[in-house]
Amino acid sequence: MVTKNILIKLTLILSIFCFFEKSIFSNELIYNNTEKYNLGINQKNNSDLKDFYADKSTEVTGTKSNTDSESGFFLWGKPGKDAVYLGMWSFHLSLLVNQGAEENWQHDLLAVAYSGFIAGTFINSFHDRCYVFALHRSLYRTGDKNGFSTDLGYNLGVVKGYDGRLISIADELKYLPFFQVTYDISWKMLGLQLSYVGTVLTAGFYIEYEI
Repeated sequence: MVTKNILIKLTLILSIFCFFEKSIFSNELIYNNTEKYNLGINQKNNSDLKDFYADKSTEVTGTKSNTDSESGFFLWGKPGKDAVYLGMWSFHLSLLVNQGAEENWQHDLLAVAYSGFIAGTFINSFHDRCYVFALHRSLYRTGDKNGFSTDLGYNLGVVKGYDGRLISIADELKYLPFFQVTYDISWKMLGLQLSYVGTVLTAGFYIEYEI
């Protein structure tokens, strides 16, 4: 009988112990799972925030690039090569209809191009000295490892020195606007420039330089 009572008491004690032990482990398990869950949420939130700001940064960068592109749209191309231009010879298309045979074709050009601008002086078709200032731009360039290159570009600016013999408005407007298409063929630092402006084709030489 005594032994039976002892066994009953031991059984009760073990049951109570197992009950409390189960409760403790369950609380710890809940705590650990909750902590992991919260940590997972924080990590996800942090990741989402990084992605969010990365997207915003990309949008800002893209907007700046587009703005820069749009702001320079009216100046097509890139700055032309830095060079000294020496000599220019012309062919007037009017000669094709037997006009302008007396016009000058050797123009003694001296001009300097630097950082996308060009300025110089030459003798025009009426044997008068002219002065020119223009934007100097390059649209398309090719080159190879041997130093041979070509360059399609243009000059856009004003010229001073013409009068009504060229166009009637020149008597009133001393600085005439002009647009000249250029095509350069060069080997290393030496080049030949062909151009078209108005009704005139020209050819001249240049030497590239670096500062």
